[in-house]
Amino acid sequence: VSRAQAKGIYLTPRQLFQEQTIAALAQVAQQESLVQAEQGLVTGALSLTPIQHWFFERYQQNLHHFNQSVLLPLEREIEPELLLEAIGFLMTHHDGLRLRFTPSEASWQQQISDPLPDLTLSYFTDHRQATLRPADMLSVFNLAMVAEPQRALDAINQQLQSSLHISHGPLMRLALIQMGPEQDDLLLWVIHHLAVDLVSWRLLIPDLWTVYEQLEQGQTAQLAAKSSSMKAWASWLNDYAHQETLQSELAHWQQVSERAKPLPIDKGDRQAQNTVASAATVEVSLTEAETRALLQDLPAVYHTQINDILLTALALAFAKWTGDQRLVLDLEGHGRESLTDTLDLSRTVGWFTAIYPVCLELSDAARRGQDLGEAIKAIKEQLRQTPNKGIGYGLLRYLHERSAAQLSHLPQAEVSFNYGGQFKAGQMQSLGGQLGEELLLDHLIAINGMVVEQQLSLHWSYSQNLYHPETIEELANGFIAALRALIHNCLSPEAGGYTPSDFPLLAIEQVQLDTLLGRGANVAQMYPLSPMQGGMLFHTVYTPNDGTYFEQISFQMVGALDVARFQQAWQGVLNRHSILRTGFVWQEVDAPLQIVYRHLTFPWDIQDWRGLSSAEQESALRHLLDQERAKGFDLDAPP
Repeated sequence: VSRAQAKGIYLTPRQLFQEQTIAALAQVAQQESLVQAEQGLVTGALSLTPIQHWFFERYQQNLHHFNQSVLLPLEREIEPELLLEAIGFLMTHHDGLRLRFTPSEASWQQQISDPLPDLTLSYFTDHRQATLRPADMLSVFNLAMVAEPQRALDAINQQLQSSLHISHGPLMRLALIQMGPEQDDLLLWVIHHLAVDLVSWRLLIPDLWTVYEQLEQGQTAQLAAKSSSMKAWASWLNDYAHQETLQSELAHWQQVSERAKPLPIDKGDRQAQNTVASAATVEVSLTEAETRALLQDLPAVYHTQINDILLTALALAFAKWTGDQRLVLDLEGHGRESLTDTLDLSRTVGWFTAIYPVCLELSDAARRGQDLGEAIKAIKEQLRQTPNKGIGYGLLRYLHERSAAQLSHLPQAEVSFNYGGQFKAGQMQSLGGQLGEELLLDHLIAINGMVVEQQLSLHWSYSQNLYHPETIEELANGFIAALRALIHNCLSPEAGGYTPSDFPLLAIEQVQLDTLLGRGANVAQMYPLSPMQGGMLFHTVYTPNDGTYFEQISFQMVGALDVARFQQAWQGVLNRHSILRTGFVWQEVDAPLQIVYRHLTFPWDIQDWRGLSSAEQESALRHLLDQERAKGFDLDAPP
């Protein structure tokens, strides 16, 4: 969305998901933004968002060392002074980079500070003697002559990671690391998690280089127009949290949370020993070919998103490990949901993540791997029951006092899952050390996945105080085995089908849907009938020979007719207008419905009357028209 806006094409995230072709997007795209965001400097106090409340609820010690960071290889020489100027411009443009947090009696307060008047640049030839000042936004380290550059890199990383302060600042530091003539220089960029998320990095990294190149060429620094501010978003969330429409979600979140069960552990105390210092990681991956199939081939089979498949594999793996066919886990979403047309977050930097519980449940047959297609459909439907992609859970849990009291005492999920999307090689590389070692991890097992250079990798983080390495290795390998089995299943010719959530306007059960459509490969959509259509269908079915709704027109063509092109033109009309590809079903369903087919061939009946006299042709035409009226229409077999 942000890249389209940079080209003067304005779309909403909702439109991007709803309109699945370039042609469809072209119909809804605008040349001007429908949201008029504040383009000037945004400062001042703002309310805490749900994810920020979540952070302060869980972490009371060493709050300053909870970061995200990237290590970027540099393919050319960078001028430090210009880079510092570009960083300063970025901090003025992106308000979230200037957040500050101060404790209060009740909780914490946040505000967006004014831009720092004088960012400073520091140079170090000996990283061991480096001392970072609060205004040192960029530090240059020369490691060209260092005997052990990796050890020096780790030390620099640790110093930057532990140097942030959420109250006094800074919440961000960068280090330009000069590696010598034989290696690419590196840029280490550390930001406190309270001010950034994965989506934000996709904005910040290209923005930094855009501004740097503009300054390098002597141009005035300029970025695409700002989207809505964190301040506006926080205000809207607080208002929305107290609307009656959101209260209808409370029962759903209570029901899901009540199903959470403790995970089995190998040893230790799950409350006190689940520390960052004890954390270890198991990594599992798909091949490039398997990843390509997962991303490109599988979505059309069961009309799924990637999380539907990944979480089905996760449910299968955990069911095999625990023996329980039900798993409650915390799912992480980007949190930038299009709940209002008055805000646009496509270019807003900050921490927007929505964390919410979901319950995944398999049938006995699916748990044993005997019906993987049924497992995919079941998990897909369970995920579709989540209201508004989970954003309401945090609002009720943290911004609405009465609902917060009802949700806070319920069991918490001990597994978390996050799929971060696709990244280029080196784009999200890190040196680790982003969390203070004394911090307690918020889940016993945390799974984070992303696609880097066309290959899906998933990192399974756990505490060695609680689990033996082989336990998590077996669980992670079981997940990959289940995922490969799902890919193989989806690529088989007999796989495929729809689920009720694919037809949101209908109230229909899965069994009924399978009977009606089977694989449904040629089905584009299904709807209920309009009142007028319902009346016409009733009349037609019960008085089939009445002919009231049978319209018949004949034409005489003058001149030579190109039959092939005429046929092609009518096929084009059929392709363009979906109502001409619509059939009607009223038997074996609770209420009549209409099915729109994706592709149909226009039926032709060509009769050669050139050997007949005019009178005979006239008679043949009357006979044909009478014959067609008597035949009528097969309403469930269009066109």
